[in-house]
Order: sequence, then C-alpha cells, then structure tokens
Amino acid sequence: MLKIPELLKQNQGWPIYLAVVKCQFLSGVVFPPIAQRLRILGIDPTKLEANMHNVEGVHHTQHRFPPVSVESGTVAIPRLPPPHAQLPDDDLEQVPVNSPDGKANYLVKYVGRVDVGEYGGVAVIENGIQEVLRNASDIEKQEVYFELGETDVTVTLKNSCKVLLKHSYTEISSCGRRVDSVDFFAYIAGETSCSLAKKFVCYVFEASCDEESKTILCAIAQGFGRTHWFV
Repeated sequence: MLKIPELLKQNQGWPIYLAVVKCQFLSGVVFPPIAQRLRILGIDPTKLEANMHNVEGVHHTQHRFPPVSVESGTVAIPRLPPPHAQLPDDDLEQVPVNSPDGKANYLVKYVGRVDVGEYGGVAVIENGIQEVLRNASDIEKQEVYFELGETDVTVTLKNSCKVLLKHSYTEISSCGRRVDSVDFFAYIAGETSCSLAKKFVCYVFEASCDEESKTILCAIAQGFGRTHWFV
C-alpha cells in the first residue's frame, strides 16, 4: 500500500480527481466542508443551494446546523457539531476547548501504557484501556499535566516537571474511552507519523470526572483538525 509521501511524489503537478459522496443535507444546504472548498474555488454555495431547491423542490433553510438542545438538569445545553465538523465561519456559542494561545492544560493521572501492535485504530482503544487497568493499581498512577498544544500533546510529571510523553497529532492515530469507565481516556500513537508507523502504543489516563475526560478528547480531536494536512 502506498504511503502519503509516495503518493504526493508520484502525483505532484497532476490534477486531483475525487468523487463527492455527500453533497447536501436533506434541507438542501450544501455540506459545510464542501461549501468551504467551493468558496476557495470562487463558487458561491448559496447559488448551488438555490438551484437544488428549484430542481428538487427541497425547502431551503438558512441554518446549516439546527439549534437542537437537550436537557441536563434544569439547563438546556445546545447540541453542537463535533469539533472536526466546525468551520471558521460557524457562529457557535460554546466555551472553547483551548485557550487563546492554542494550549489547554489539565491535571490528570497517568495510568500506564500497552503495546497494541501494528494497528492503531480506534477499535483497539477499549481493549487497550482494559488491559492497562487490569495491570494497574492506585499506587502506580502518576499525577501529570496533560497539555494540548497547537501541534502536539505533552505529558509532564507534576512533581518533577519532567516531560514523560510528547507526541505530535500526526503521530496520534486515535483516541477515545470505554463506556463503562468514562473517567479513563486514552490515545494511541506510533513511533513516527501514524501513516508510516509500524508499532503503536496505547497510553491511558484518568481524568477527574466524565466531563473533563470528554473535554480532553474533544481537544485532541481539534488537534487532528488543525494538523489534518501535515505530512
């Protein structure tokens, strides 16, 4: 199977052919990632939406993401699109995961690591967490600062400030958590860029609560989006 650098080298200077598998929502609105590309090409997505409306008789709406909300106690929480689906021009009311300097820092516990072999996909996250928890104890857990930067993740020991782990988002192949242990989260990283890596390791952490665990995973997902085109 060809790797990304090889594909880039072989096809440099040639046009890119692609097939659009998702053009629009049922409302007639152009799928946001496609709309962003159309604007770059100088094509107005709204004109396409109008044409689709005339041809298919689809009701056009100005909202790309309907304001659906769910109740949490007495507070209504808006259901927003996931970070990787949010575009710069989306007007979404939410608390940003990262600070203005692009960093987010959390005090968590490092539980341990386990080798997962040559495959680092999200399918091995659950087993990876389970394997680490089976062999870990509260005494072995280390308090660390989990810092999410603009292009990488850095894990530093709280007591000594020693850098324990450091991975760029291009080295991280997946992240997630188990539904039966939501305070625990993990990411899988290779020894180099995940498209080239042959050995993957699952790193497991314990957050202070379910919400913090979810926030950290969302921040990692945002990192994936920022470094999407890095090679």
